[in-house]
Order: sequence, then structure tokens, then C-alpha cells
Amino acid sequence: MRSILVASAVLILMSAPVAAQTLKGDELKAAFSGKSTTWQSKDGKRKGSANLTADGKASIKGNFGAFTEDTGVWRIQGDEICTKYKKMRGGKEKCYSIKRLPDGSFDNGETIIRVN
Repeated sequence: MRSILVASAVLILMSAPVAAQTLKGDELKAAFSGKSTTWQSKDGKRKGSANLTADGKASIKGNFGAFTEDTGVWRIQGDEICTKYKKMRGGKEKCYSIKRLPDGSFDNGETIIRVN
């Protein structure tokens, strides 16, 4: 009887949804440095791709209205990833915390990101 209860508890735990995990600085670097990504805004209105090189350069392509591509820089600050592009956001830096979702994609609060 006890083994049936233990087995049932294990099955329940295995079927429980896995929570998104907020990445730490070293995990952010491992996940994104030198990587190409595709992204889509949560509202589905914008999508594109981005590249974050190991030496801190960034490039992004997408449907931004007045422009479709931009270049800039990126860095890790604490447990956030920060990007600063020439055109996007008027050239101002923006930092995000990133969560790894159960399906392996990432969420920065505004967009869903997939590493290629």
C-alpha cells in the first residue's frame, strides 16, 4: 500500500507544471553570448531576429515601423541583460530579467525568444 502511495505522489509531482526560471548573470551569458535568436512580441505584432556576439555587439532585425534593422551593444549587468541600439528606443539602454520557460524558450516580459 505504501509503495502505491509513493508511486502516486511521484506521478503527481512529475505531471505538475514546471515554473519559469529567472536566469542569473552567468546563465544569461551562457544562453545568449555568441548566439542567434528569433523573437516575437507577446501580442504577436512584432517579430524578428537578433544576434549577440561574444564581444558585446548586437544586431536586430524586425518590423519596427520606421526601420527594420539596427545595431548596437549588449552586456550583462547583475542578473539582467542590457541592450542599447542606435535607433531603437531613441538610443537608450534597456535592461531585462529573463526567464527560461519550460519549453526552452525565454521570456523578457515583452517578448518570447528562441535561441537558434
